[in-house]
Amino acid sequence: MDNDDIKQIMTYKPIPAGQLRLIKALWDTNNTGLSFSRLAQTTHGDGDEVCASLGSLDERVREVIDRPVSVPSHFVIERTGDGCYFLTEEVMQFIENTPSLKGALDSSQQEMFDLQGEVAWQFVWDEDKQSGNLQKFAR
Repeated sequence: MDNDDIKQIMTYKPIPAGQLRLIKALWDTNNTGLSFSRLAQTTHGDGDEVCASLGSLDERVREVIDRPVSVPSHFVIERTGDGCYFLTEEVMQFIENTPSLKGALDSSQQEMFDLQGEVAWQFVWDEDKQSGNLQKFAR
């Protein structure tokens, strides 16, 4: 996986609330990792919601990567042998090098991306795919 692949995966369309929920939770730990149950607890959801968000992340990767991949979401979030989830180093670097996304993750609260509210936030890329911002939407 190279940085161009990660940039394409991350920027080809807005990052929806569910995927942001996972990315934000892992980002906030300084990427020290979260178990599946802790990831579900941190994202204010349950195991089904985490699985659904990982599934939508799989679809995001499949839509961009033009080759067979066994677990597409592992390009963004990897799972270690002991069951902990981490952002990949490439994604960590992408976030660090994308001030608008980094600022959005640093300034937002996890609750902004929860499924339970009437409104949620997604990260919408500017036309140039170099920056973007959080945008609220009604459910």
